[in-house]
Amino acid sequence: MDSMQDSSRTMGGLNARLKGFLEQVNRLQEANQRLEAQIADWGARSPPRSQDWTQQEQTVNELRAQVGNLLMENAKLALQSESMKSRAAAIQARPPMSWLLSKQVGCRPSSKQALMLVRPETPAPITATFMLERKNC
Repeated sequence: MDSMQDSSRTMGGLNARLKGFLEQVNRLQEANQRLEAQIADWGARSPPRSQDWTQQEQTVNELRAQVGNLLMENAKLALQSESMKSRAAAIQARPPMSWLLSKQVGCRPSSKQALMLVRPETPAPITATFMLERKNC
């Protein structure tokens, strides 16, 4: 009989646990239904908003166009800069105009004439050096 009582107690314990579990399931189902009703009510009160991206897309397109224009302008300026550097190097590589004239004429200009013949963009130290060289020729 002990085994029968143990079996009965075990079954009673299992039934009590099952009853508690089923009650918990019922409470969760009721809470779920309340939440579903709240969600449906909230959805009915506030219709879904569709985001209008037109203005943002327009802004992005304008910015892309500005970036493209700036890149083109930057490339043009880089080409102009390289061209100017090349022209400056070519000008600096040429001998001064007064030296060319003195070689063609075959005479040495006076100091005043030498200063007048030297190009204005030639720096002063080069002019003085040129005059010293001219006295030696």
